[in-house]
Amino acid sequence: MKTKAIITLLFSLAYLVGAGQYQSDSSVNVVALKEVIVSDKPQSKRLRHFKIQGHPSYRSFRKGDKYINLVSGYPKGKLSYIEFFFNTGMPNLLKKKLDIDYQDVDIQLLLFEVAAGNKIGRSLLPKEVILTVGKDHNGAFRIPLGYLNIRQEQLFIGFAVVSETSKTKANIYVRMNEIKGTVGYQWSSFFADWKPIYDNDIFKLKIAIED
Repeated sequence: MKTKAIITLLFSLAYLVGAGQYQSDSSVNVVALKEVIVSDKPQSKRLRHFKIQGHPSYRSFRKGDKYINLVSGYPKGKLSYIEFFFNTGMPNLLKKKLDIDYQDVDIQLLLFEVAAGNKIGRSLLPKEVILTVGKDHNGAFRIPLGYLNIRQEQLFIGFAVVSETSKTKANIYVRMNEIKGTVGYQWSSFFADWKPIYDNDIFKLKIAIED
């Protein structure tokens, strides 16, 4: 908690100085994505890009950690790709203080339907999708999803860390946002079940939708 407080304080200062870079929209919440660009490249699929953004925060993950957020409110269409943001920003300036030692980390993509009452529904992935975030990676991490033909109007999106990680050092950091009104779930090893979490940090995501 002390470490998070330090990061939050530093980001509060950085946020005030660099508001142009990290623009906060108080109307943005877990069910509101902000459109940033429409592709107009000739002979290419028309993509509408959206992103969830808010006050910057960060979180490290270790083996066994599973975390998903409810995302909705975007226009109808087929999900083309999503982007997480790994090993970027302020933590890179605090590697010694935060005991960061980036390593290649395998993550399992998690995509679920949203059932009644914002419960976790069935998985939208026909098989496990495992990806490696390299130790030298910095920034956006794109995951193509167009082949799945996903057209749900709301989703639970997240990932699990499935490879070995250090018990004492942070091997991977993900960019999050501090936004009120969020809905998500975190896996509890003790209960061997998903536990709901509210008003917690949400992944910074970029989402591309095909018409």
